[in-house]
Amino acid sequence: MATIGTLAIKIVANAQQFTGTLGGIGKSLAGFAVDAGKIAAGIAIFDIGKKAVTGLVHFVKEAFESIDAMSKMSERLGITTEQLAGFQHAADLSGVSTDDLDKVISKLARNLSGASIAGSDADKMFSKLGFNAAALSRMGVGDAFVEIADQISRMIDPMDQAVAAFEIFGKAGTGNFLNLILAGKAGFREMA
Repeated sequence: MATIGTLAIKIVANAQQFTGTLGGIGKSLAGFAVDAGKIAAGIAIFDIGKKAVTGLVHFVKEAFESIDAMSKMSERLGITTEQLAGFQHAADLSGVSTDDLDKVISKLARNLSGASIAGSDADKMFSKLGFNAAALSRMGVGDAFVEIADQISRMIDPMDQAVAAFEIFGKAGTGNFLNLILAGKAGFREMA
């Protein structure tokens, strides 16, 4: 019987040792879970940081591309980047697209270039509409645009305004663009 008692004591002792070992394993697993949570939090923070840096790089890249595009467009149109930025802002407020603004200013530049030749079709067109073509062609495209818009806004007959805008600025110079022109010099400068 002593053997059975000894065996029972050994089984109880081994069970207690096994329970203690399981408890240690449980504590180790709990520690691992805490460490895994810290690692996951670190990875999440790294991922957030990576996304923030990627977004910032993308924003800066787009800003430089926009600046470059505006610089090229202002050179092509013969106006300063500051004037172009103001024109684009005013156009945007009036519902005029950048493409239409580009067309309008390009058409004006061609007309002003032609107006510098006395007796040319452009010179006659500006004179017929009551503009001093020689003075306009010396101003530069940006300043001439503002002056022409002001003079058109002071015309009494809406039909005369529409005809002048069409002849000087082309088809894109009508519609929403005519509303921008009709704001006149003061209104245009306020928007720009």
